[in-house]
Amino acid sequence: MAFGLERAPQIAKDCGFEHVVAKLWWQDDELLATEKANLDAAVDAVDAVCVGNEIIQKGVADHGRLVREIDQARERFGRPVTTGFQPPDWQAFPDLATTADDFSFLNLHPWWVLHRNDPLTAASWVAEAYQLVAGTPGMPAGRPVVVQETSFPSGAVAPEATPGATPENQRRFYQALVATDIPFVWFLAVD
Repeated sequence: MAFGLERAPQIAKDCGFEHVVAKLWWQDDELLATEKANLDAAVDAVDAVCVGNEIIQKGVADHGRLVREIDQARERFGRPVTTGFQPPDWQAFPDLATTADDFSFLNLHPWWVLHRNDPLTAASWVAEAYQLVAGTPGMPAGRPVVVQETSFPSGAVAPEATPGATPENQRRFYQALVATDIPFVWFLAVD
């Protein structure tokens, strides 16, 4: 909700998107304040809010601060609220999947856990990680769990370049993921 993207929710609605999730990226407190103010002006075009992305893992805020910001956003914007988190955050704080948020928004990147040469193994890892989070003890019935970030590069990603990063393997990764029943957002399908 900054750097010109604060207009994106209304543009998406005008283009026919039925559901729009606005993200408060939250790289620091100054940016978070700007994003909140921008969301105040655009909230009528927003159906849900994502507060932060990998905030705990990046060291931007601790678990307690993140949960407080989620609660404050829910009250301020009157919309369902979540945060973007990776498996290590969930392992340390399973409430990110069950109670802190209104729905779960997962970041599952097989490339960064070294599933790089076989796109089918990479897609299987995403499916397995998704099922682990979705099966967290205490998960409310019917709670939406969505993979908000997953990708497989189509070209070299320095310095971690490997032969597996090809357009064909990227296509195979996404085809395998589409064949599952896992809800996911198309994320960075290009390099």
